[in-house]
Order: sequence, then structure tokens, then C-alpha cells
Amino acid sequence: MPSPTLQNRSQQAAIAELLISEGEKQLQNPPQYLTLTESEPADRYLNDLKNYSHHLLLGCLMTPQINSTRAYGIPWKIGMAIRGQDFTSFLNVSEDEYIRIFQDLSLHRFSKSMGQRTSKAIWQIAEQYEGDASNIWSDTPSSCAVVRRMLEFHGAGIKVATMTANILAREFRVPMSDLICIDVSPDVHVLRVFRRLGLIREDQGGDILIYKARELHPVYPGVFDLSCWDIGRNWCRPNNPKCESCLMKDICPSSVNAHKQASAQGF
Repeated sequence: MPSPTLQNRSQQAAIAELLISEGEKQLQNPPQYLTLTESEPADRYLNDLKNYSHHLLLGCLMTPQINSTRAYGIPWKIGMAIRGQDFTSFLNVSEDEYIRIFQDLSLHRFSKSMGQRTSKAIWQIAEQYEGDASNIWSDTPSSCAVVRRMLEFHGAGIKVATMTANILAREFRVPMSDLICIDVSPDVHVLRVFRRLGLIREDQGGDILIYKARELHPVYPGVFDLSCWDIGRNWCRPNNPKCESCLMKDICPSSVNAHKQASAQGF
């Protein structure tokens, strides 16, 4: 496969337009049932935002420093340990008990801090959101408000806060008044696609990716997640990419097909 070449401004605009169009098409489809863990019961609770919104919130708070599949399964495992998946069951557990559960079940590499984080999050949901985590986003808030509310949870940095807002908007189609603060996720697939499309350099990472997405589509930078993740997973693989099947094949500077066309035109 040809080495990626950084595209000029007009070329980048054309590439971005195609990616945005594809992302917006996907947003028009009905929300899909998410498979976030390796456990069907855990996924069932994560998808039920009406009755078990605390599962998704806690799962997002657990993601730092461990595999996301493992992180999103933690709330269900806690529920199994305390014999109740509902919010009241979680509220009746002390901080010390949460720490013990994390340690006994080896739920996270940072058992004590994540046990404390879980306890504080549950109490914050009880005190600020009437015992229902979905009240964080139920008032059609701005994307900035969702990110800010997430940042108020103990241990939630900007990465977790924006990721949560992105999942709510992108996957669950939670209504928000705008999508300006929903950034692209610096996922390995998205990074690879941005690099190979010549939108960022090969040596540039997540921070540059985020700001490039903001530059290309400031009203909703996270729209690139939808198209780029799909392209990266299905065609733009790390090894042996399927360029001929990719929807970007005629415009991607790394595509063999695009190079053939350029050669035929004398470029």
C-alpha cells in the first residue's frame, strides 16, 4: 500500500465532506443494540437507559486504564455481588463494601480508587439527579452541559466526560440542543483512517486528531467517529487493507486505486 501523503486544504475538504456525509447517513438509522461487554445480561442493563442508566454511567467511569469490554461489565458484576441491579441496591452499599467487592472480584487494576469512585458516583446521582442518572441528559441539554455534568463526577477527566457524551449522542441518539462539544474519539481505527487519508501526519496522535476534526466540522466534530470507525474496522485494516472495497478508494492518497488514477492523469 502506498505511504500516506498529507493532503492540501481543498483535498482535505473533499475527503471531510465524504466522511461527514457518511456519518450523517448513519445517524439517520435507528439506534442499534450495543454490545459493549462479553456478557449478554450486562449488555442488556447497559442498553436500558430508562431503568438502569447508572450502569452506563458507572461503566464509562470505569474505563481508564483497562479494556473497555471489561470496564462496561463491572456494574453488572457489582449488581450480582450485591444481589440487585437497580439503583436502590447500589445506593445501599457502603464505600468500604464497594472497595471490598472490587478487591475480591479483581474488577479493576485500581480496586480502592474505583470502589471509592463508584460509591461517590452513586451518592452524587442520588443527591443531584434524584436517583436517576438519565436526569443528567433528560432535559435536552447542550453538549457542553453534558460534558460539564460528567466532569463533576469524582475521577471523571475530560476524556471520560466527552466519551460519555459521545456515546449518548452517537449510539443512543439522546437529544441535545447542539453537538459542538462532542469530540471525535482518538480510537485506533479513527487515527489510522485520518492518517491514511492524509488529514493528519503519520506521527501525529490523539490531540491533533481532535483539533483537526473540530477544524473540519466544528458543529459536530464527533461525526467522524461514525464513518472512520466503520472504515477502519471493515476495510482500512492495519495489515492487508481492502482498498478496492472501501468507499474512500477513489480519494484516499494511500489507496492503490487512487494512485493508479493519478498516474493515468499524469500527476
